[in-house]
Amino acid sequence: MSIVAFLPFLLADLWFFLAQRGSRAGQFPPFHLLDATQRLARYAAANLFGGLPLYAGASAQPAVAAALALLTLVCAGLVAARWRYIAQPAAARTLLAAAVAPPVGLLLLGLVFHNTPIELRYLAFATPFAALLLAGALASLPRHPRRAAIAVLLSVQAAALAGLMTRPETMQPARATAIAAARLATDGIVLLPHGNDGVGIVGAFAIESPPAQRLLVVDRDESPEKILARLGNVRRVVLALLPQDDASRATLPAMGAAVAGPCWHRIADGFNVVAFDRICEGDVAWHSSTVSR
Repeated sequence: MSIVAFLPFLLADLWFFLAQRGSRAGQFPPFHLLDATQRLARYAAANLFGGLPLYAGASAQPAVAAALALLTLVCAGLVAARWRYIAQPAAARTLLAAAVAPPVGLLLLGLVFHNTPIELRYLAFATPFAALLLAGALASLPRHPRRAAIAVLLSVQAAALAGLMTRPETMQPARATAIAAARLATDGIVLLPHGNDGVGIVGAFAIESPPAQRLLVVDRDESPEKILARLGNVRRVVLALLPQDDASRATLPAMGAAVAGPCWHRIADGFNVVAFDRICEGDVAWHSSTVSR
């Protein structure tokens, strides 16, 4: 009955998604079932236990990832083993449906649009319902095993939260890049790729940048000559290297070529950024080495 009630909304959503099909080509990688399933599994574990493997050294990462995968499987097994004690059957089924809907929906979207729109933020919608199922399973255990299991889970999650708050490996790239760019730009300008929609890259970077930071957004089809003309007489340029989709990856070479000539000197590198100073005077400054030949 609940599916019938949702059918009008599902049909409306289907129309919207079909209308958008192909509108952002290259935003996500092509769909492959095995790769998508592996990505879902990694992000499902990350929803519960954060990015702990990313904080370990290269030699320890496989062991930490394997331990968290095992812990995730143990949690899923505990829910299955204690299923009848978690809640009333109808309530438990509703929680389970809500927990599996996001990953299943992302797989179906991937099949329909032939891409892989699997990101941690989308799977986060499943986390509250998975947590309720796990809490119900833990509550049904005898006292001492329950306390031990809760202590292990809370310890691992506390370490994950500390990493999320302090470690650059899981910091949003826009934030870390904006900090590095502001440090190098001083009174110069930051070149930023537009990306597929102007939101995922430009919006996030602008929010994290200082209010007075000058930004020049570069479209995919702009030539190095056009970029130089737009720069005017600026003396310092910082390239924000954020290759997050096909459009931004295609834009970065033109950004680099714009400051590749003899009139530009590379002065510093930072997190996803490279800074250049203009060292020529007069019109020669506006010609790259390629154009001046």
